[in-house]
Amino acid sequence: MANIQKADDFVDTEAGQLIMDAIAIRLQVIGETTKKIDLQFPDFLPAIGIDPKPIIRFRDFISHHYDEADYEVLYEICTKHLPALKEKLDRGT
Repeated sequence: MANIQKADDFVDTEAGQLIMDAIAIRLQVIGETTKKIDLQFPDFLPAIGIDPKPIIRFRDFISHHYDEADYEVLYEICTKHLPALKEKLDRGT
């Protein structure tokens, strides 16, 4: 995200599109990992204030409908939701 300052940076250049693709794959991995954690330890994520359902649903969406992913939504996830998720995970460990 170092070269991404606004959502349009994902679509204005080929480099931005590559970064967006890489981020989508990483978000897919985060969703898959969340799904595994939730299956093995169903009380852990809710106990630290994380609802796993939206993360898992987004993983499913990216996996099956990537071509419909909105770059502005990806930007919002990266700038707002991921920092909040990291903070909760850091407090829970």
